Parts: sequence; C-alpha cells; structure tokens
Amino acid sequence: MRNKIHFFLLLLLYIIIRNIRKSYAEISNINYTIDIIKDNKKTDRYQLTFNYSTYLFNEVNSLFVNFREEEEAIICNSKDIDKSEEDKTTILFWVPTYSFSIIVLLFNAFPIWENKHRDNGKPFCMRIKDVGWVDNANKEICTNDDPNNEDLSCPDLILLGTTQFSYRYSKNDTLNLEKYFREYFKKKGYSLESLMNKYSMYDYHLGNSWLAIPFIVDFRTLKFNVTTFDYCKSKGYDLHYPPPFEKDYWGPNYKEKWTWEKVFEYSKLITECTQKPGFQLPSGCSYEDTKFFITLCQSMNIPFITEDSESEVKKCGFRDYSEKFSFLKVFFENHYIRKWLNEEQVWKWRNETYPDSIEKQPLFRGDIINIDENINGIKFSTPIEESKPNIKYTHFPGTTTFLGGSGIIITKKTKYPDELFEYIEILISEEYPYVSLTNPSVTPFENVRGNQCKYQSKTKRELCNSLLQSNGTYPYYFSYNNNNNLNVIYITQNSFGENKGISINTKNSMNSGIFNNIFHDADYICDDETDFQNNKITYNSEYKIELKINEDETILLKSMTDIVSNQEQSLDDICSIFDETIKNAKPYQFPYSTFGEINIFEYRAPISLMLSHFYYKHNDTESSLKDIINECCDIIDDTFLPRCSESKNIKFKLSECDTKRHKQKIIFINCKIDNEDIKNEISCSYIPYSNYKGIIIEIYDLLSFFFELISLIILIIKRDDRHIRKGIKFLVGIIISSMLLDISVIFWIGKYSHSKCIIKFWMLICGMTGFISSYSIKAEIIISVFKNRSLKKSNNKYRSYFVYILISIIELVLLSIWTFGNKIEKRIAYIENIGYYEYDSCSLGSEGILTMIFVVEFSLLGLSIIMAYLGKNIPAAFNESKKIFITSLLSIFVILSSYISVIFKTENTNIDYFMVLIIITITLIINIVFIGQTFLVLFDITISDNTSVLVVVSNLNKEEIKMSNFSSG
Repeated sequence: MRNKIHFFLLLLLYIIIRNIRKSYAEISNINYTIDIIKDNKKTDRYQLTFNYSTYLFNEVNSLFVNFREEEEAIICNSKDIDKSEEDKTTILFWVPTYSFSIIVLLFNAFPIWENKHRDNGKPFCMRIKDVGWVDNANKEICTNDDPNNEDLSCPDLILLGTTQFSYRYSKNDTLNLEKYFREYFKKKGYSLESLMNKYSMYDYHLGNSWLAIPFIVDFRTLKFNVTTFDYCKSKGYDLHYPPPFEKDYWGPNYKEKWTWEKVFEYSKLITECTQKPGFQLPSGCSYEDTKFFITLCQSMNIPFITEDSESEVKKCGFRDYSEKFSFLKVFFENHYIRKWLNEEQVWKWRNETYPDSIEKQPLFRGDIINIDENINGIKFSTPIEESKPNIKYTHFPGTTTFLGGSGIIITKKTKYPDELFEYIEILISEEYPYVSLTNPSVTPFENVRGNQCKYQSKTKRELCNSLLQSNGTYPYYFSYNNNNNLNVIYITQNSFGENKGISINTKNSMNSGIFNNIFHDADYICDDETDFQNNKITYNSEYKIELKINEDETILLKSMTDIVSNQEQSLDDICSIFDETIKNAKPYQFPYSTFGEINIFEYRAPISLMLSHFYYKHNDTESSLKDIINECCDIIDDTFLPRCSESKNIKFKLSECDTKRHKQKIIFINCKIDNEDIKNEISCSYIPYSNYKGIIIEIYDLLSFFFELISLIILIIKRDDRHIRKGIKFLVGIIISSMLLDISVIFWIGKYSHSKCIIKFWMLICGMTGFISSYSIKAEIIISVFKNRSLKKSNNKYRSYFVYILISIIELVLLSIWTFGNKIEKRIAYIENIGYYEYDSCSLGSEGILTMIFVVEFSLLGLSIIMAYLGKNIPAAFNESKKIFITSLLSIFVILSSYISVIFKTENTNIDYFMVLIIITITLIINIVFIGQTFLVLFDITISDNTSVLVVVSNLNKEEIKMSNFSSG
C-alpha cells in the first residue's frame, strides 16, 4: 500500500514538473530569429518575440512592412540560428510568388510547432523560398539521391495552386495524405474533408489520394460603380443597382432577372453612356479571362470539359455550342469590355502570318504593365481587392463562379512527414489565427471565417455602431401612432469617441415642423438599450434603430440606404455576399477530379487566343465563330492529352499494316508521344506479299517449285528409260513431297485466315511425311539389296512400304482431328514502355494432337536415320545410302524449323522468314542431290572420268562380292 502511495506521489510530481517545464518553455523560448537570404547569402536579420496570447510575433506589423521584396528567409529559435546544419534540421518550404504577407504568416505558425518538437529533442528551423509560379509547379525536385544533400531543389513542403497538384502527383512528387486524413478523424471525431468546401474535393482528391491540404481559397465575385450607375440613370438609361440593392425591382428571386445576359446588357448601356468599356477583368497574369469564360460556360449549363468514354481523356466540352457564344463575340468585338491583355503580344500576333499549327500559337498573358483598376461599370473581381466608397459588391449572376486557391503538399522525399502534417494542422486550426489572417473574406474551411468576415457574437451597441458607420446626413422613415402613413426625417450620423450615434435637428430645412412635437434636438449614442434620459439608442434589426421619444414611447427609425442612390454596404453585407457566392463556386474541371494537364492548359491560354479573335481579330484573315471555337477546342484537346511518358495506363490501337514497309503505326488513344524511348510503330505480325521478305520468299519458292515441276515432267516423259524406271517411285515421291512443302510456304505469308492456317499445316505435314518416307523407303531397299534380302523370292512385295503407309494414315487421322479444333486466335505481345496488344495468329488447335503429330514426324525421321545408319558399312561405291543418311540429318532442320514456327509462334516475323527459307533451301538441296545425279546419267553428262557400278553376286553360302569397273567413255 505504501509503495502505491509513493508511486502515485512520484507520478503526480512528474506531471507537475512537466507542466512547469512546458509553461516555462512557453515563456522563455519565445525569442526567434529570421535571416533574410539573397543569392544564397544572409543579408538581414530580425530578432522576434513570440506572443502566446495572440499566437503572433509582437513585431508582426513591422514584418508586414519590411517583408515586401524578400524571396527567401530562414527562421530558427534564436538558440539555433547560428548552429551548423549538422546540429539542426532545416525544413525547406517552397512557395510561389505570393504576397509577402503569406510568408510572414507561415513564419508566425513556426514557434508553436517548433516548441513542441524541441521538447521531444528535435530542434527545427524552416527555410521558405519563393521559387515563382512556374518552377513551383514544374521544376524537377529531389533528383539527388544523396541523403545528406542540402540542395535547395528538394523541398519538404510546397504551396501549390489548385491547378498544379495533379501535375506534381503525376511526377510522383507528392505524398498521399490519406493516412493523415484518417488520423485527423480519429483524433477530432470529425473528418477534415467535412470541413472543406463541398466542391474542394474535385481539386484536392484524385483516385484514392488526398494530394494536399487547403490553405488559401480563391473565387470571383462582381463589383459595380454606384457613381457610374447614377450618372447613366440621370442620362435616361434603364439601369438598376444590381442585387442586393433595389430589392423592390429585383424581388426575392433576384437570380431570375440578374443573369449574365443582364450583366452584358448593362455593360453595353454603360459603354454607350460613358464612352468607356462597361465591363472589365482584373489586370495581371492570372488567367482571368479563362476563369471568366469557364464561369460563363458553367452558368449557361454548357460543359467546358467532357471525357471521352473510350480513352478516358478530358476534351473540350463546348465545341458543339458555338452558336450559343454569338452574344459573347458581339460583346468583345464591340469593346464593351476593357482591354485586358498585353498588347505587345497581340500586335505581334496580328502582324505576322497566321500560325500553321497549334504548337505555334502565341501564349497571351494579362496586361501587367499598365494596370488601371478604376472600375467604370461592372468588374469580374477578386474578393480581396480594396474597394472605394462608390464601389459595391453584388450577387454573382448565374449558378456558379470560379473556385481555386492554394494548398500545401508534403513531398515524398521528406524525412519528416508526420511532423510536417502537425505543422499544417496548426496552420489550418480554428484555435490559431493563421488561416483566417491568410484569407480575409472566406477560408477553405466552414468552421473558420476569414479575418474580415470572422463571426463574433455582437452586442446591440456593436450592431448599432456598424449600422451607423458612415458619417453624414441620411433619410430615415417611420410610422407614428400606429397609422399606415410613412414619414421621413433626415438624421445626421456622427462619431462620438469610439461610439457611433445620431444627431437630430428638427430645424433642418429638410425636416418639416410636423416633427417638432415628436423629436427633440439632441445627440443620441449607441448602446445596448434605449434610454430617454441619457439619450441612448440601440439596434433593432436590419437597417432599423430604436429611439425613445419619451419615457413610454419608442419609435423605430429605418434607414433608407437600401433604396436611395448613395448606397452604403456594411462589412456584414459584403461577407454575406461572399458566403452565398462561395457555396456554389466550382473549380475549372468540375464535375471531374483534377488532372495534371489543367496546369498546362492555363499556361497555353487557349481562351485568351479565342477572345483575342473576338476583340482584336487577326490581320490576315478572320474565321467564322465556329472555326474560332474549333481552333480553341483543338488546342484544349491537344493540351488535355497527356504525355505518354507520364501516363500510367497507355491506351492505343494499331493501324493496318503498311505492306511495303512491313510496319504498323501505333495510334495512341489517351496520350501523345513526347519521348524518343516510346515507339510510334512496330513490325507487322505477318509477312505481307508486297514486302521485300514476302517477295524473296515468293521468288525463291517459285523457283524451287518450277525446278521440281520441270523435274516431274521430265521423269514422267522419261519414265521408261532404264536409268529411271527402277527408281521412279522414289524420285516422284521426293518431288511431289517437295512441291507440297513449297505450296505450304505460300500460305506462311500474307494475312492469316482460318482456311490458310489449315491448308498451310496440312501441306507442311503431308510434305514432310512424304519427303522423309520416300528416301527412307529407298534406304531400306538399298540395305535389303546389299544384305541380299530382296533378291530372294518374296510373297510380300510391299513389305518395305507398309510401315510408312501406316504412319501416313496415322498422320492423316491426327490432322483431321486437329483441323476441327483449329481457328484464328488472338495472341498477346508487349511493346516496351507502352503496353500489351493483341494480334491474329494461327491457333495451335488441340495442343495434345499437335504434339502427337510432331512426335510421329520425329519418330519417322528417327526411323529414317536408323535405317540410313544401318547402311554405314556399305562400301563407298554403294553411295546412295550415304546420301540418304545426310539427307535424314538435314531433314532434322526442316522439322525443327516447322516445329519452331508452329509451336513457338511470336509477333516477330523474322523467325517465320528464316524458317521458311531453311525449309525451301534444304528441300531444294535434297532434290538436287537425288534428282540432279539421275538427270546427269539420263542426259549422259559426265562430271568425272570414272563411275562405279556395283554388281552384287550372291548365293546361299554368302560368296565374296565382286566388283567390276566400267569405263564411262
């Protein structure tokens, strides 16, 4: 028991000491240092103090002022800043060319994270480097495999635009954050994705991977110039303030009237009224025209992107809707919209010959030279722009607006993924101010408001102050004594110290004497309750304040700022517009998930080119609306087609065989060639008749067949000649078998068909069987004669033929059975770096039967070799046996060639080519050896001085063989 008490006391002491140390750490470890780096050298140093109450540096405001041109900086606990790299761990964080304030806020989150890991013995520093928009998304990273490499091209974190995530993903640079999303759910009890904008998944999620964590949200809204509207209305133009103003005109369902058609109509009227464009896009190189056009497509229910069902590749979706954009063409060509592009690029394009390919089309960029952000009429605007008093926000027309922003990826090569996700958690947590300060209006998370729109429970006094925020004299209307008559009084809104209030002057010329008995001239200050004695007013509801005119009576004064020309728009009103706008904002590629080519699409700017046709026109010629839309879509289709080197699942098909070249083109369905390692054609899977290989085989085979045919004719004509008569069966068998082999060769070339495959194999097997049987029978006869067997009287005249006839019948039966199972089959081959494809080939049919057929052939050949071998001791002068033995050995190559070509069938036609040549050559040699000698004798052609004729004299007592030599001449 005493031991348990001691253990409990020690545990309690440990917890107390740990908490004291943690508290002390939060108080003492508050000094941090930032070094500014230029050209890889430290130039300036800032000493900072972190405030654990605000979670910001005390010097944060001075950082915002001084951090305007900095592109690279490193932050460390002051204890670590001058340590060597071996004694500290520096996290490298890449960012694009953003506002300097982003870097400042990223640094402000560092102390909380660093302090936690310092307790665990891991001193971290963080280096943030501005690498620009292009390198941030496209530059190769972490190419050096040295684990100690300190190269600045291997970041641990990257802040990317939403259109850039999938490009890094396709490069295999990003870490799949799925694991951390699951852990977040276990820890918090709710999922991280449930807090995100409902359409964010299309940007941040691909397949089964979470690519990044949202940090910045970007969307578009509309602004308008009240002064311009007032001026044009005074000139008689039919204009109304866009909603939420003039509610009586727009009604509760304002979206039915406030459409893009109405926006373009108002822009046209303002252009005519002011002689200046009535509509404008933000200036700069942010592809604003692309965002505008895609938003327009989505609002008009015109698909901007579609997906091909066969290739699963994204394509231009608005190609077939060209006529629906006729109003847009008119809008641009009449210059109802202000110039927005860099005109040096435009004039160069206009004055040159029109590009003859989509690769040569210009890359237009926004005008970043002469930026004039004064709004004349209506502007397609970012939510973070500062507005002047006469510039108001309006509800966005149509069904949607652009949704983008930036998120943070963790790279695959980092050594600290778990720790870095904890840093990101701090950045996006509602407990800390970082994501709110980064997003002034709306954040990527529903549970965190932007800094300017951050929801706070306001008192009536605060709401009253907000309502009266603009000083000046304004009309208010009210009802008195419960009658239905509305009366108007002009009240001056003033500031009274930190509070707001009103001043009533009943003697004001705008106020009638009828009010003298109701109101009292006095100053009234906002408070939580009305108070007649102390002149206190309070907030009642939207546009309404409560004022006591005596101890018992209270009047509701309603501001007329919602219907008068000098409209006031509170921050709450603006935030309300933002909230409604962001709910339906959608990314470029909606309804599809992000894909790598969306980044390249932005860069190539085909929408800028299309709109330039409308606005500027090309000097050479100008195409029809349909042609311009088609050109734009051609560029988009080419852009969306992935590079084959980056595609994980290449889809392709093969063209028809180019018979002369023996090549088939590879037609890529879902990617385009960008690498020399990727083939664009392969050899055909058969030997065409018109290809040089086919021609060589045809000529060679024809010559062989012609030789055999002539030989056969001569043999038939000379069949009664004494030199031929005895061996004619053997010679005819050799020739006919050879002709069958030659016929089979013809069926080895050209496209495969079921009948060709059967005929080829039948001719091949029958030819080989007859060929081998012919000279095998002759060998057996020679041996029989030599051994004196055939000279005896025998009743079995055809005993030498019986075995070979039986073998032939077996082969015919097997061939017939095999034929029923034969067909054209699809075989699979692999193209390196591309994938597998199917090609037609002759089927093996029943492999068991096929094996038996070749077993029989090899057995027959073996019998032939044995038979020839038995004649090895026959004297050299008795030389036919030697020829047959050599012929049998050569026939091994014929059967092997046939076996290899049939059994080991591949897409490589060189094997068939050489095997066929071997078959023709060997059969031709054998024919020449046997038939040629016979013809020499037949036509009395002498090739040597002497020939030997062996005369065999035999008796039952096996007498000695006697040889006589006869002169040939």
